[in-house]
Amino acid sequence: MGANTSHEPDAGPAEAPLLLKRALPAHTPLLIFGDSWAEGNSELTSGPLAGVRGWPSQLAEQLRLRVEGNFARGQSASSSLMLQLEAAKASLSHPIWSECLVIVHSGGNDFIGAEKNYNPFAQGNFWIPHVTFGFRKKALEVLSNLEAFLKALADLGCQNFLVSDLPFTSVVPALQMARLARVNKRGRWMSQEMEKMLKDIRDFFRHEDRVFGKLLCSLWLLRE
Repeated sequence: MGANTSHEPDAGPAEAPLLLKRALPAHTPLLIFGDSWAEGNSELTSGPLAGVRGWPSQLAEQLRLRVEGNFARGQSASSSLMLQLEAAKASLSHPIWSECLVIVHSGGNDFIGAEKNYNPFAQGNFWIPHVTFGFRKKALEVLSNLEAFLKALADLGCQNFLVSDLPFTSVVPALQMARLARVNKRGRWMSQEMEKMLKDIRDFFRHEDRVFGKLLCSLWLLRE
């Protein structure tokens, strides 16, 4: 795991949490959005995910951050982030947008049709091209969804973001065979495009004389 932020040099695995710890006071409220990588299932008592916590909750414990709300949902695509934001706005009892750290881990499910149970024959869910010749087209769609979501959060007053890249790497056991589909090369390209997207958003808000990304990090969860 490594972190890249506009305020600090690249950090190694042990340094990334320390970087955030220096930037955020203890008990900073945390809002979590995304898919099963971020979902919190600690309250479940049965099923394969019972008691399993996503990495944002584990990071929050390590950094002594207060999880104000976890709106991530398993199998959700990046196109569902706005629905998660609406759920957050409806459930938060008081506005904390300008005070909180927002963690976003989303986009991987877009490539495998997870929202329709991975069925490539479901209407509008033929996902095979997304992991082959249509990878870049789908990736740009994901980045567009993430950009719109981050801008919506910024419009609410959010200033602190931690955005995960997508684990397109053969380090993930399930993707070992995907080396044949050049998963590592595509993963590196996707990470570079995400860095560009985050920089473009910051430049957009700087041009508008608005604060975005007081703390803006991209998190590299895994690398081959």
